[in-house]
Amino acid sequence: MDRTWCIRGKLKDKIRGGIVVGRGYGLEAALTAIHAFVIKHEMMLGHRGVSGTAYEKGEIIKDKRAIEDTKDLAKRLSELCKLKNLGAVC
Repeated sequence: MDRTWCIRGKLKDKIRGGIVVGRGYGLEAALTAIHAFVIKHEMMLGHRGVSGTAYEKGEIIKDKRAIEDTKDLAKRLSELCKLKNLGAVC
């Protein structure tokens, strides 16, 4: 994300949401970094983001809250894409 000024302006108005998975420390900071990236490139942040906890590969499936939050994120991003494509004013 630090070396993205070369694509400045090419991501404008894209709809985004962040998902991070880790061991618990720094998850919110990682989401904040994703949100800053989205804002820096004038994209639209469509969701507060999802953080999940996992220690081993595939363990994230056990994090029921993260799975449900991811479904909510996907639903919201889909809604926003439909609104954007319809030219709706928010």
